[in-house]
Amino acid sequence: HRIEKELEMRVCQQDTIALLGHNALLQVNLIEFLNEVVIKISETLDNEFCEVLKLLPDGNNMQLLAGVGWKDGLVGHAIVDARLNSQAGYTMNSSKPVNVYDMNTETRFSGDRLLQEHKVVSGITIVIPGADGPWGVLGTHSTQSKVFSKDDVNFLHSVANLLANAIARKNIEDTLKESEKKYRSLIETAQDAIVCDENGII
Repeated sequence: HRIEKELEMRVCQQDTIALLGHNALLQVNLIEFLNEVVIKISETLDNEFCEVLKLLPDGNNMQLLAGVGWKDGLVGHAIVDARLNSQAGYTMNSSKPVNVYDMNTETRFSGDRLLQEHKVVSGITIVIPGADGPWGVLGTHSTQSKVFSKDDVNFLHSVANLLANAIARKNIEDTLKESEKKYRSLIETAQDAIVCDENGII
């Protein structure tokens, strides 16, 4: 029966990854996609909480950019320490998945106020990679002591990679749009004639 349940969970995780992978290609609004991701992770792993934390430019803090289960008003505003004393910060600095069974007996870090206020006991966190280093952290948590399997960690790792690809594509699209905007502005405000030769050189 245990093996059967594990297989069912694995199939469910694979279905979630397939769905999110498909939707990542269709997404127009990144925040909406991030919100879909945290909901699907929470449902798939049966955890009360899930979050996407974005590393801020100061390098010392992360913003709760998307999440499910957290108190009203925190998503989009809450700040988490990106240094070693929080689970997310420890994850960011270790660059490896961090699996916590019981926060009350955890010795690698002290935990942060966000998790403490929500009475979080267990959870997994993993780095969301970026072009020039970690972009942020993806995590999911429970108020119960839970043993997360290697498959659970791999599932979260796959979703983090999906997020990294979606974020990179959005950054490229934004750069192209900005470049096109500047080009159009140049053309529309130019006082001189702008022509191209037969080789396409302006």
